[in-house]
Amino acid sequence: MLRKSVFSMLAVLVMASMLLTACGPVATEPVAPTDVTQPTEAPTEEVVEPAAPTIFIYGRGTDSVSLDPAIVTDGESFRVSGQILEGLYTFKPGTTEPVGALAEECAANADATEWTCTLRQGVKFHDGTDFNADAVIFNFERWRFTTNAYHFAEQVFEYYEAMWGGFDDASIITSVEKVDDYTVKFTLSAPMAPFLANLAMDMFAISSPAAIEAHGAAYGTPAIGAVGTGPFTFVEWVEGDHITVDANADYWGGKATVDQVIWRVIPDASARYLALKAGDIQGMEQATPEDFEAAQSDPDLQVIFDAPLNTVYLAFNYKIKELQDPKVREAIAHAINKPALVEAFWGASGQVAK
Repeated sequence: MLRKSVFSMLAVLVMASMLLTACGPVATEPVAPTDVTQPTEAPTEEVVEPAAPTIFIYGRGTDSVSLDPAIVTDGESFRVSGQILEGLYTFKPGTTEPVGALAEECAANADATEWTCTLRQGVKFHDGTDFNADAVIFNFERWRFTTNAYHFAEQVFEYYEAMWGGFDDASIITSVEKVDDYTVKFTLSAPMAPFLANLAMDMFAISSPAAIEAHGAAYGTPAIGAVGTGPFTFVEWVEGDHITVDANADYWGGKATVDQVIWRVIPDASARYLALKAGDIQGMEQATPEDFEAAQSDPDLQVIFDAPLNTVYLAFNYKIKELQDPKVREAIAHAINKPALVEAFWGASGQVAK
């Protein structure tokens, strides 16, 4: 939900700019010179005040876990890291179609066991270092090899293991080779239909090797943040309160339309809604069913509703012996009243997963 007043104000500013641009001197017929020279006053310079920065504050229910997307699985971490870092591919907005990002394109050989990716040139990480083939190889080797100096034992690279078949020799990716500074070749142990879609996932975004080398296991924590190539740069993370990012003026895709984004933690959904109504935040999600209904009839609020692309679930801990029995898991699943949970938490905006 977004406040209409914010966008209305932006529209007024744009219109005002257009009017000022159109209010230049009007052309007239030339005047014949005379012999009388009239004294003139020196023109005065018009002082133009710099425009105030545009800040978008988003209210959310919980904080991020880490801004290193390779070692997390939670959406609140990806929500922020996805504005700071980018992968070789991304998803076309509003779809699940993978399109090039840091890679202009990746082309497969005849049996799709080799993918050659042409990288975008002239891109720099926020720390000023170059994005290139070496950076891609550094990241993939860090994720894949358990013996890599930056594959820390205390961190869990869960998504790499799940989506690429495992670590080390178990990985479907058997090598990532440098063809030249802006070309890399992936070799797979077998064809993989979702290869490009996997590259587009948030957890495979490319971090600055220099930043990881400098900070080690502290990379991604509140004290360090993340260093990528994305449209926003990390500013600060006050744990449990907010994360701030600034627009990257040198972003290869063009500067963002807002100067700063702040993700503010407001755990209670009703309190988030009141903050939105008061203008303390400009956006939120996961309103209570009652607040969602009220927002739809509020002329000062805009409700953006998209079909869901995520699933809320309860996971079983397989380390507990009893939960290793499928019958026990089935019994627990049958005991959960899924329609009642959906109605209580999401109302008409949710549906029971099948």
